[in-house]
Amino acid sequence: MTKITRGWPPKRRKEQAERMRKTKPWTKTTGPKTDEGKQAVRHNAYKHGFRSEDMKDIRRLLRAQRDFVKAVKSAQHAPCHDPSSAINLCHE
Repeated sequence: MTKITRGWPPKRRKEQAERMRKTKPWTKTTGPKTDEGKQAVRHNAYKHGFRSEDMKDIRRLLRAQRDFVKAVKSAQHAPCHDPSSAINLCHE
């Protein structure tokens, strides 16, 4: 059985470091250069997933549902003649 290693061996790591110092890939990076461009791409990661418009709508609806359930529960425990109760669940 061969031993599973993690990462690069020291020789390969040294060679790669030398290659990176020689080619300097960080000097050839692309991306926004102006403040205006940087502001435009600042929230790129938030345009999907939990920050999407659909998820915002879902969270809004879930909050409304939670508030409704709380109101129903509090109305169940409130006396029937309580005029401040938002929901009247009294059986007359």
